[in-house]
Amino acid sequence: MIWSIDGLEWTVPCQVDRTAEMRASEISGVLLDKTYFNDVIGTYMSYDVSVAVPMSMAREYEDLYDLITEPVSGHTFVLPYGQSTITIVGRVASVSDQYHYMDGKRNYWLGFKFTVVSNHPTKEEDLETVLSHGVDPMPSTVDIEDGAAFIWNATDGVWEAVSDSDEVYY
Repeated sequence: MIWSIDGLEWTVPCQVDRTAEMRASEISGVLLDKTYFNDVIGTYMSYDVSVAVPMSMAREYEDLYDLITEPVSGHTFVLPYGQSTITIVGRVASVSDQYHYMDGKRNYWLGFKFTVVSNHPTKEEDLETVLSHGVDPMPSTVDIEDGAAFIWNATDGVWEAVSDSDEVYY
């Protein structure tokens, strides 16, 4: 498996755990009719990556460690996704490894792990789709007279103008 950070490719064995979080906005919540209004902002991905670093790649590991521990707002990651890869701009939330003393000639680090959280949603809906979820579409504002009232005809899937106010319900 090949993955990369800012164009620096790695082909070493690793374990990748991914999480998809569907984040809701502040206006999400339970409505008066006891239904839940879910105003989804988008799907944000996070990856927990555990890397096996061969001793022969100690120098490359040090470069990688320096790269992902830089205090920057994000890096470009290419990570596994399904049968292919996904490119995300994300921040490194945490990095950990364990020091192991070797024969006094050099240091060796094991258990290298880091967590990446996407800075932007990897999936999101367009406004038209968001507005139509769970509610009837809005009538067109073209050719509407002042004081006009409409009811939704679910059978035909259209808005109908109502001239008799007794037909309007709240």
